Amino acid sequence: MKIQFLLLLLLCLFGCQTYSDEQIDTFDQKIRTYTKRNKLKTQVTDSGLHYLYYSKGAGRAVKLTDSVQVVYDLSLLNGDLVQKMHKPTYFSLRGLNNVIVGWKEGLIDKKVGDSLLVIVPPQLAYGKYEVKDIQSNAILVYNIKVLGIK
Repeated sequence: MKIQFLLLLLLCLFGCQTYSDEQIDTFDQKIRTYTKRNKLKTQVTDSGLHYLYYSKGAGRAVKLTDSVQVVYDLSLLNGDLVQKMHKPTYFSLRGLNNVIVGWKEGLIDKKVGDSLLVIVPPQLAYGKYEVKDIQSNAILVYNIKVLGIK
C-alpha cells in the first residue's frame, strides 16, 4: 500500500495541476458542504479525495499495475449528469495519462464487487482544463462498481 501511494504521489507531481493551499481548502469545503447536505459520511485521503463504500466485494485488491473493469456514472457537484457508462469497460491504471489521478487513487485497493462513491477534487482530476462537458476546476462525483481486475 505504501509503495502504491508513493507511486501515486509521483504521478501527481508530474501530472497534477498546482494549486495554492487556499484553493485546495476551497475545493475541500465545497465537497464537505455537498457531503453534509446529502448526509454522506465519506473518508478523505491525504490528497483530498473523498470516498464512501456502498457495498464491499471480495477477492484480490486492485494494484496500480492493473486494468480494472467498471461501470460508473459521472456527475458534477451541482448534480448535472455528465456520463453514464453502464456497459462494462476496462481502464488501465498503468502509465501517466490513461486515467485521472483521482481514479487511480480511488480504485487502488478496491475489490471486485465494491460499489462506491468517489468525489474527485480538481487537483486530482482535469484541473484548469475544460474537457467536453466538464468545466475547468470541476469537482467530479463518480458512482463506481468494480466488476473485474486483470
